Amino acid sequence: MLQTAPANSTDLETPYVKSASVQWSGVVTDTETTMWASPRELKRFAVSNGDLLICEGGDVGRAAIYAGPDGFIFQNSVHRVRSASGNDLRYFRYVLEAVHGTEWFDVLCNKATIRHLTSEKLADLPIPLPEPTEQRRIADFLDAETSTVDRLLASRRRQLILLGERLSARVMEVTGRLTVRGVAASQEWQRLPLRRVVASIKTGSTPSGGADGTWATPDDPGALPWYTPSEMDEWMNLAPPERFVDSGGGGERGTTRFESGAVLVVCVGESIGKTVFLDHAASGNQQLTAVKPSDRVDGKFLAWQLWGASQEIRDSSPYTRVRIINGGDLLAFPVAAPPRLVQVAVRKELDIEAGKLTTLRDSIARFTAGLAERRHALITAAVTGQIDVTTARGVEVP
Repeated sequence: MLQTAPANSTDLETPYVKSASVQWSGVVTDTETTMWASPRELKRFAVSNGDLLICEGGDVGRAAIYAGPDGFIFQNSVHRVRSASGNDLRYFRYVLEAVHGTEWFDVLCNKATIRHLTSEKLADLPIPLPEPTEQRRIADFLDAETSTVDRLLASRRRQLILLGERLSARVMEVTGRLTVRGVAASQEWQRLPLRRVVASIKTGSTPSGGADGTWATPDDPGALPWYTPSEMDEWMNLAPPERFVDSGGGGERGTTRFESGAVLVVCVGESIGKTVFLDHAASGNQQLTAVKPSDRVDGKFLAWQLWGASQEIRDSSPYTRVRIINGGDLLAFPVAAPPRLVQVAVRKELDIEAGKLTTLRDSIARFTAGLAERRHALITAAVTGQIDVTTARGVEVP
């Protein structure tokens, strides 16, 4: 249900809650996200404070208690649950979070297809159901305990953001972005369009047949890893590829070969500006552009500079329905080109700095993952009666 235009003169444009609006941390409301609905639908699908909203599609089972402004309705990708017989909806939300942390929703909703948690499946979901007074005790206990954990998780996530900002600031300083932008002056650092330091440029492609096309396996002779923006993280690292293509290039499969030493830049989509240095031959989809540096520039130095300029690249792309920066605009993008010896020295410094920060980032990520696991274990133990929430001691747990 997404009515984009009025069906008759009595329909009204109203803000609505969709699946993506429902997060474990709460419901995100946006008065600019609207749809048309009849007066009858406005009443039938109204959202009130205290309602439990559950994702029917997408990340099925994700849930939150609504605590927002009046006047919103919910889309059909969301279930609305209201209390009966004095049951505490906070407790049910914690039950859903406990189930969500297992693979049960994958089984219930058939992960092999497009997953949907229908109202029938939701109604048939077996859950522990203590008396309402015990539900409230459990919810009160978990509200207090998880808020402490959530503050720790938020603090660690903030640390990761600060680490990224620290690295970005250093990259912008030492790769000459401040000179390019006119913030600082340097006589030996030339400001050139990217095309002056590039030997070749290639845009990726998807093998014929699209997602259902013919793919290679990692063990096939000449198989090339095939990347998409999802394998590129925010710190210029590549995750292991999910797919491989034949290294034959064009041919029937229509693949594009990216040479080792190229700089990969996302030029299409919301992650536009993401950059990595490619230290092996590969391929990629049409969102990726591979820039092969000329002898005039050190490849890794160029990669670091473009990584530091990712927001500038985003800002230079026209904002249409799908963000795109074409090859010509990318080649016109201004870069700094100091003497090559300076480039190599800068690249080595940044590689060392990034290595230190990556080690720290990974340590924080492991701590955060462990904390999240403990949080889920606590919720599961509380809603299944494995701990007595009045004393926080285990009940019949060896």
